[in-house]
Amino acid sequence: MENLRVGYGKCEITPALGCYLQGHNKVRIAESVADPLNVRCVVFENNGMAALLYFDLIGIKQELAEEIREYVAQSIGCERKDVFVSCTHTHYGPNMHAAYPKDEAYKKSLMYNAAQAARVAKNDLHGAKMFFAKDELAGITFVRRYEMKDGTLRTNPGRRNPDILRPASKADETIQLLRIVREGAGDILLVGFQCHADVSKEIDGKFAITADYPGVVCDTLEKALPGVQCMYCNGAAGDLNHVDVNCPEWDANNGYEHAKHMGLTIAGKVLSMYTKARELPAGSIQTTEKIVEIPVIKPTEEQLVRSRQILEYAEKNGRESVKTTDLYEARTLCSAAKLDGNYKARVTAMSVGSFAVVGIPGEPFCAIGMNIREASPFKAQFVFGLTNGCEGYLPVCDGFGVSGYESRTSKFLPGVGELMTEAGIALVKAMYSNEI
Repeated sequence: MENLRVGYGKCEITPALGCYLQGHNKVRIAESVADPLNVRCVVFENNGMAALLYFDLIGIKQELAEEIREYVAQSIGCERKDVFVSCTHTHYGPNMHAAYPKDEAYKKSLMYNAAQAARVAKNDLHGAKMFFAKDELAGITFVRRYEMKDGTLRTNPGRRNPDILRPASKADETIQLLRIVREGAGDILLVGFQCHADVSKEIDGKFAITADYPGVVCDTLEKALPGVQCMYCNGAAGDLNHVDVNCPEWDANNGYEHAKHMGLTIAGKVLSMYTKARELPAGSIQTTEKIVEIPVIKPTEEQLVRSRQILEYAEKNGRESVKTTDLYEARTLCSAAKLDGNYKARVTAMSVGSFAVVGIPGEPFCAIGMNIREASPFKAQFVFGLTNGCEGYLPVCDGFGVSGYESRTSKFLPGVGELMTEAGIALVKAMYSNEI
């Protein structure tokens, strides 16, 4: 075996029933648990250390993510920059930062649970080799922005809508597998795919806590391959979701059963790639990050007056009395007005041998992930969304060209996607050249 050692740890983070769920405009209070939420951790060690943490949560804001990174680093004896805090983006977990009552004790507990998972992973270190496979998986993730026949652009215009002209862009259907084969221990699988985790909806008429399809992926693979442990790594999915607008009448294409369908299909594809993965050269751990200053929108006084009116109306008449895009845009404009100058976001990266990760602190459009992968010199290049921050939608420039949910609710000016792409590419090229 190489000098590389890798370990895995997991800790449950399911909140108590009665918590507010985040991810929809309507008020949803958890009435049941369909499946548990977890934080999973994979620790790499080879002349350095890196800890990848994935939470079954909608997202973790930069301030809390930094606290978690620092605490985990102290717990396992590495630096803050060596710790990556990512989220699967399930819309059926507890409220983390939306305008609902928040459980601050729960949020604080995430720091301790993350450290526990990381300590378990560090204590589980075994000699390891890495194997990689990449393929395409059609029919699971779809661009959710569509050009309409009247010249407008709509997000999620509805199934079988006769006014749809074409998708606004191409979906990223790439699926990647990093198979870590360990000496004297079970394999660890990192599955890289990209789709919004907003599939489940109500279960038996109740609002249920669930990890959605990413949880099904991990559970299925761990049951199919005894001894194997899995981490689902959601990629650049800001403009992707599960809705097939051309699905037949009999296909609901939604709900908990569809989440199972997605998870089983992704897991099935991984199983077909499992024995075909080819060995990657190992090497020393590298971790780095870059602060990117992103220009923030500057709302006019007229926009702010209108936004405050919308928020006041929603407060008086209920959130569901206002269209989702209008409500979220109003919040974004009011929030952006409080920011002074550019927003400082962290783009992070790590590599070990021929395997590399770029972490983007928000919901990047899928073109960002595709462009970073295409430009990367590493044989196995993953791009994680919602990593070390949750700063909203990060569209590419053509996403701002016409109106749409993502561009209207982003607090950033056009060019943010390109800034994220450039930063990610610069980091991986620097690591590859050992210039950091």
